[in-house]
Amino acid sequence: MGRQSVSLGGVMKFSTLFDRRRNALLTSAALGLILASGLTTAGHADGGTGGASGLVAGGAGGIGDSGAAGSDGTSNVNGANSFGSGGGGGAGGGGSGGAGGGILGGPGGAGGTAGSPNGAIGNSGGGGGGGFNGVVGGNGGNGGSGQSVTGGVFVAGTFAVDGAGGGGGGGGGSGIGTGGSGGAGGGGGTPIMSASSSGAGDIVTAIISGGGGGNGGDGGVGNLQGGSFSTSGVGGAGGAGGIGGEGNADVTATGSGATANATGTGGNGGNGSNGGVGNLQVGSFTFNANSIGGAGGAGGAGGQGIAKATGNAVDGAASATATGGTGGTGGNGGAGLEVTGSNVTVINAATSTGGNGGAGGHGGAANATASGEFATVVSTGGNGGKGGIGGAGAVFIGSGVSFTNLGAVQAGSGGGGGTGGSAAHTISGLLQSITSNVGDAAMGGAGGTGVLFGGANSFFNNAGSVAGGAGGASIGLIAGGQGGAGVQFAASGARLVNSGQISGGDGGASFGPNKGAGGAGVIGSGLTISNSGTISGGLDGGGTVRQFAIELTGGSNAISPGGTITGGIQLQAGSLMPALPGSTVGATLNVNGPMFLAPGSAYTIRVGGAANDSITATGVATVSGATVSATIAGGSGSPLGQHAIITASAISGTFASLSASSTSAFLQESLSYDATHVYLNITGNGADGTVDFTTVTQTVNQFNVASALNAAGNANGFSGPLFNALVGLSAAQARAAFTVLDGEAATGAQRASFRFMDQFLNLMLNPFVDGHFGAVTGGGVTGFAPEEQANLPPELAQAYASMFKAPPPASFEQRWSLWNAAFGGSGKTSGDPVIGSTDTRLSTYGFAGGIDYRLSPSTVIGLAAAGGGTNWGLSNSLGSGRSESAQIGAYARTVIGPAYIAESIAFANHWFTTDRTALGGNLRATFTGQSIGARIEGGYRLAVTPNFGITPYAAAQAQAFRSGAYSETDVNNLGFGLTYTAKQATDVRTELGARFDHPTLLGGTPLIVRARLAWAHDFVDTPSLNAAFQALPLSNFTVFGAPIPHDSGLASIGADWYLNQNWKLLAKFDGEFAKRSDLYAGTVALRYSW
Repeated sequence: MGRQSVSLGGVMKFSTLFDRRRNALLTSAALGLILASGLTTAGHADGGTGGASGLVAGGAGGIGDSGAAGSDGTSNVNGANSFGSGGGGGAGGGGSGGAGGGILGGPGGAGGTAGSPNGAIGNSGGGGGGGFNGVVGGNGGNGGSGQSVTGGVFVAGTFAVDGAGGGGGGGGGSGIGTGGSGGAGGGGGTPIMSASSSGAGDIVTAIISGGGGGNGGDGGVGNLQGGSFSTSGVGGAGGAGGIGGEGNADVTATGSGATANATGTGGNGGNGSNGGVGNLQVGSFTFNANSIGGAGGAGGAGGQGIAKATGNAVDGAASATATGGTGGTGGNGGAGLEVTGSNVTVINAATSTGGNGGAGGHGGAANATASGEFATVVSTGGNGGKGGIGGAGAVFIGSGVSFTNLGAVQAGSGGGGGTGGSAAHTISGLLQSITSNVGDAAMGGAGGTGVLFGGANSFFNNAGSVAGGAGGASIGLIAGGQGGAGVQFAASGARLVNSGQISGGDGGASFGPNKGAGGAGVIGSGLTISNSGTISGGLDGGGTVRQFAIELTGGSNAISPGGTITGGIQLQAGSLMPALPGSTVGATLNVNGPMFLAPGSAYTIRVGGAANDSITATGVATVSGATVSATIAGGSGSPLGQHAIITASAISGTFASLSASSTSAFLQESLSYDATHVYLNITGNGADGTVDFTTVTQTVNQFNVASALNAAGNANGFSGPLFNALVGLSAAQARAAFTVLDGEAATGAQRASFRFMDQFLNLMLNPFVDGHFGAVTGGGVTGFAPEEQANLPPELAQAYASMFKAPPPASFEQRWSLWNAAFGGSGKTSGDPVIGSTDTRLSTYGFAGGIDYRLSPSTVIGLAAAGGGTNWGLSNSLGSGRSESAQIGAYARTVIGPAYIAESIAFANHWFTTDRTALGGNLRATFTGQSIGARIEGGYRLAVTPNFGITPYAAAQAQAFRSGAYSETDVNNLGFGLTYTAKQATDVRTELGARFDHPTLLGGTPLIVRARLAWAHDFVDTPSLNAAFQALPLSNFTVFGAPIPHDSGLASIGADWYLNQNWKLLAKFDGEFAKRSDLYAGTVALRYSW
């Protein structure tokens, strides 16, 4: 709303209030008595609205103060007439244009022009008629001009009344096609006041303001529809603002001591109105036709301010103040495309262009003249109007929008800024005061944004071209308008995939040093940008300084390497990672231009092994007050060393802090700088910066492995696959890794060979199973002296006598016996938590056979052979092993009454295989080993009852095992394999215990039930091996396996079943029990004697 006033030397005041919006006007009555005669006020009717189109043109509206509406267009049912237009609105006050009729539409009628009878205040023009399924909407009518009034001399003084121009009518919208242009605003009135006085001491004052120009009408929308379309949409141009009226005050006071005061102010120019949107859509669609936004209307020029004051040259005073009116602001260009709705999908295969902003109006000139003894002039030119903002190429209002651009999107340019008005003055007098200022030029309008997303979580796939609009030019020292952004995301969480071109608009030119800044290529927060195309910032108005290509305003941002970024990157807040989440570590984001990280922002990088994310900028990297957030994880190569995370032409400032996210127990991080780099330094946890793996160990095995790694690393450098796999681990992970790497599974070969040999030595001597040393035919019951057999109960004696006849006194014929047996067992030995060894399960299996030869009725010798193998495994899948073994042995036994003594000796060869997995690498070893063992045992049977005996016994057993040096095969070539040195180990065992026998019958045939209880003590070391990592010189260490118990309890139960005089079936079950170890074994044998 505008306000104009005239002050009459303090006598009275007349005010008129105007609503500058279209088709509205409010007038207030004078606040005092109007003394002027012959001053009248005209009617204030609007111009008519144009009629809509039919097939036959409608009639024109009537004329006059209340002109009739134009008649409707009609249709010709025979189709003989061509398309017609709706009737034009009436002139004068203007009635409304008739509404369009008909079946197919032509252009809507133009709005009526507002009337401006002599002396009337200006009225708004009528709106343009809408196209009825038409192509072109009607143009809005022009607003009427404000009244011009010349004041006269009255009794009480002199005054005049000014008037504002009417607003232009709005352009009509179009269903499909082109929107109507808005009407121009009317010019402001030009009041002129002349006053004179000759009385002594009179004070004559006049304040005059020219009327403001009317605002232009808005342009109409080109297309308004949903779904896909192939018809071009052109928004209507905004109407130009009216010119401000001249304000002219002329005062003369010639009397002695009189004062003349004159103030003349030009009216402000009217504002240009906004251009219409080319295509206004709702929901998802595809468009294959061009969309063009309407241009903004130009702002009206400010009116001239004229003031002339004439006083007495001897003792009079004169003061003249002249001010030019301000130019109107140019209207904004219309968007090429505007879409409302959330979660919509839009595809552009054409061109969408925003309208240019309207130029700003020029400021009005000022001219002040004063003469008298005391003369004062103040002359101020009006300021220019600001240029309008260019229209966006495409605007999306709503969240979750998906936009694919296959064509071109171009924003409109900003309008040029208006120039300032000139300031002139003329002055004469004894005492003079002069103030003269030209008006300021206005800034050019900003260029429009290429594509603007208003909602969160938007997705933009650009395979075409997007450009922001150029800024408007400016004259003078005022800066030109800033170029528009190529793409702007107003809300966070957007994703941009660019394989085309995105560029910011260039800044507006200026005749002064202040050039308009270019627009950024992309602006937003929380962005994920995948770029394989080009993103560039616009140049400034002088064509020398380029704006940032990407401006990030907050949130977590990620930009993929690749493509071209010209103009640099600015991180105003939030964080920036120069890679996409989940991508391979080690990419470099190249930036043609500077890099700016604002204080408080965060630069996020990843380190994976020897690789790291980084940025290389051709300009200066400013990092003052920002922070570095580094995530360190495993990868190829060692993370130890210096990592360049920023490379630039120069580094300005230092980071405020470093935050490193790493689980490693062995790394330390810091930042350093040189002239062109920022480095992330990663060193070891040792005092000298090297790695000390022993700091996290808790067991002997872990410490031994860690010490070996330290020694190798200090000698050869902490690099290679093994170190790379370890340095990034946490303390708990590292301890587990050392346990995996120690190769403990190989120690199972020593344990397995001892167990297998122990079973074979016992098999050859043990009377439980083999029965080697029983009587031949006529030689008595196995295990008994001949005299003892006679004391059996009658039924047993009769049964045994039927099997065993008394031997001839001089010789015996059953000298030979053959036997075979199947044996095996399994058990578990717990690891030592101090040593760090692991629980081990061991199993054995074998098949043995032998031949006995009886030297005498009391002495037997024999030979035996066995084949079998072992299997063992560590808990937690830390490794396993197996062997195939072959054994040969010899034995002898002599019975001296109830006493006996027996000896056995054996040799074995073992073919071993071990398998284990270490940090993802599969390791296998094959090697051989040999064992030799001997056992001697003696006892004395005590007959407790005729059918129950106890035989206390003592035994000594010795074994030796050796294996040669061998190496594991690293199937995956990761460098985790071990080489083992040759090994020799011994186990000396003593046993004290008793055997128990109980002869009985089974199905009428003899059966001897046997048992054993004993204590064994082993003089044996914990199984161990000396090893070294094949890929690491000087990495020797010792690994210990689960310990072999020193003291064990032995328990056995079994039976001999005599099937007939020649065949015997034997079986037994053994248990060996110790702290942390339980072993079980079983044997089944079949014996044939002849």
